[in-house]
Amino acid sequence: MRRAKVVLNPIPWEKHVKDGLAPFLSTLEDGGIRCDVSFTKMTQTMTESVAHAVQERYDLVIAGGGDGTVSEVASGLVGTEIPLGIIPCGTFNNIAWSLGLPKDLHRLATMVLAGNSREIDVGLVNEYYFFEAAGVGLDATLFPISEEVKDGHYHRLFEVSRRFLFYHPEEMTILLDNAVEVKTRAPMVVIANGPYYGSGFNIAPEAEVDDGLFSVVIFETCTRLDVAGYFAATAGHRKSSLPCISTHRASQVKISSETPLPAHADGRPIGTSPLSLQTIPKALRVIVP
Repeated sequence: MRRAKVVLNPIPWEKHVKDGLAPFLSTLEDGGIRCDVSFTKMTQTMTESVAHAVQERYDLVIAGGGDGTVSEVASGLVGTEIPLGIIPCGTFNNIAWSLGLPKDLHRLATMVLAGNSREIDVGLVNEYYFFEAAGVGLDATLFPISEEVKDGHYHRLFEVSRRFLFYHPEEMTILLDNAVEVKTRAPMVVIANGPYYGSGFNIAPEAEVDDGLFSVVIFETCTRLDVAGYFAATAGHRKSSLPCISTHRASQVKISSETPLPAHADGRPIGTSPLSLQTIPKALRVIVP
């Protein structure tokens, strides 16, 4: 039998698919995949679980949770031959959405048994992997607090509003593939590996997860009102556009600024600019329909 390590975040699992685990595992077992399951919401424990799976040469690792869980588990599989299965049971599931994965557990189990896989690109910013997008500026300022709000800490909405209203764009220099230089005073720049990030925002509709290129989305002359309207329009994976946004394609991006600006990778704070980003083509194997 093949062996699968199943890493589940208990919070989204209990919220969305708590009754589906036994049938899901039973279907896999009947199909020849024995599953070892661990429940953890701690980053370090997830990292250890994936490292153990790689060391023990499991045939498959399955991540169950939202994009944060998927990103954490996937980071441990970059550059290996072990494919990643995804059970999308978070709030937005941007990675799963970009890959066309079903949420129905029976269909997912059937898909895992079929074993069809796709090699996708991985972003690297400084020493951090990312799978959705990295960013610098306003979104990096807001994302960590927005996550607290999403987890029920609604009193933090005031801080989100305060940071949004009082954020001032700074001069940035963006170097694309060591060839094209863009100087701008933009509120934010997003370097997208796939179409979606954050709260289901369709930030780069043209982006493909396996073409070896980023979509570099620059909010060049956008006001705070423009940005707020854009994110309202693109929530729920919907498409929209703004004339103040320019998009470039590149495999390597460098961002510098006189004033250090906050940065994130898949919504996780990673410090401040300067940033050096590159794609790692087809560095992760994922089970897909």
